[in-house]
Amino acid sequence: MFTVQRFFILNSRFCYTMRKSLREFKLDIVQIMPCLLFKEIEKIIADGVSSIIFGGMIEDKQTAIKLLSIGAMACLLLMQICGICDIKYSKSQVIIQIYA
Repeated sequence: MFTVQRFFILNSRFCYTMRKSLREFKLDIVQIMPCLLFKEIEKIIADGVSSIIFGGMIEDKQTAIKLLSIGAMACLLLMQICGICDIKYSKSQVIIQIYA
């Protein structure tokens, strides 16, 4: 079992708070949503956080490829399209089932 911490980035203050949290806590996997803040994502990776998955506002293959090229571990949309995972939503949680 892994711990996945989800961060919803709304403005630069959220980015600061997220980076501070990532330095304090050792998380298994970090999910960043929406994932279109490429410069901030590069800073997070430079800080040594390598287990990052992305979701939210990924509308095309080019965006997914760019995220993977800057160091993303996975992109949920791309994984779902390729049949690698299934995402189920309920009122209180998101269940991501990854197929081996």
